Amino acid sequence: METTRMEQHDPDDPVAIYIREVGKIETLSKDEETKLFQELGGKGNWDETRENVARRLIESRLALVVSVAQKHSTSGSRRLWANRNSAVV
Repeated sequence: METTRMEQHDPDDPVAIYIREVGKIETLSKDEETKLFQELGGKGNWDETRENVARRLIESRLALVVSVAQKHSTSGSRRLWANRNSAVV
C-alpha cells in the first residue's frame, strides 16, 4: 500500500489514523475468502457468526479500497475516503 502521501499529513489526522488501522488488517487468501463466502451463503438465520464472517470479508477488502482511493485522490480529499468505503458495504 502506498504510504508516502499519508506520511506528509499530521499523524493525529483521522484519515491518517484510519489508513494506519486499515493497513494492519490481514488480507484473505483466495481459499479463505471462498470458504467465508460459502459460510455466509449457507442456509439458516443471520446470526452473530454470519455477522462476523461478513465483517471479516468486508474488512479484508479495505486495504484494497484505500490503495485505489489513494491512487485516484487529490491531496486532502477526505470525502473520497468515505465514498469509497461506503461502496464496499
